[in-house]
Amino acid sequence: MVLLFNIPSLYSSRIQKIFLETRRKSESLEMQPLNRQPTDNLGTTPSEATLEPWDKFSRTLIKEWAALRILSSLVLATIFSMFQISGLWGNQLMMVAALFSFAALIYGAVLTIYVNGWRDDAGLPMWAKGIREPFRIGFLWSIWILMALPAIWTIWGIIFFFLSVMIVWVSAQGGNDNSNAQNSAPFTLGELAQPTAPPSSAVAHPWFIPLFAVAMMYLILIMYTLWGLSRRHQSTDSSLIVV
Repeated sequence: MVLLFNIPSLYSSRIQKIFLETRRKSESLEMQPLNRQPTDNLGTTPSEATLEPWDKFSRTLIKEWAALRILSSLVLATIFSMFQISGLWGNQLMMVAALFSFAALIYGAVLTIYVNGWRDDAGLPMWAKGIREPFRIGFLWSIWILMALPAIWTIWGIIFFFLSVMIVWVSAQGGNDNSNAQNSAPFTLGELAQPTAPPSSAVAHPWFIPLFAVAMMYLILIMYTLWGLSRRHQSTDSSLIVV
């Protein structure tokens, strides 16, 4: 969970609060007919009361993912602008940062499209049922990780970006005094950030290919999980959103 910055557990705690809120609202609405006077209005229906917290949560998620997409876009724009500088195109740490930021951008866009389409009387219960009965693969995948992926990959993209900038800056400051020490080391982060490599070597670097495979794996898991949730759309009842 350290690599995930504990973000999935934050989403889990938020969901638990929503379940508690929907349960309290459902119980209070069930008690209303017993205490209502004949002249009272019907008021809010149980379905409307339990859907409201999920609608607010969906709106919050969409806003968060939109903000993360903007941040990832800014990081990508900065990286590609720095690539215009002579010699920086082969900086492999920047290539990794670009991969993280681009993946976060894609994840956020896909999740926003799906969740935005579920914000109706049929979609919100289906979304809640998917959270109650999540598809899990050990600690590698859950509904909480799905929600947190845009934030996780955005943070890693920013970390690698600043790391590459700092290493390039330190290498430039060191000048020729550090060249012998770098050549004697078998492998260092400084070598990874050297801006002299051609573009093809950055893509073929051992760091890049596994990260690209992981990014594609998570994209497949996102699509598979969302597809599984969509299959429940027709048979979902609004009572499923109350625990």
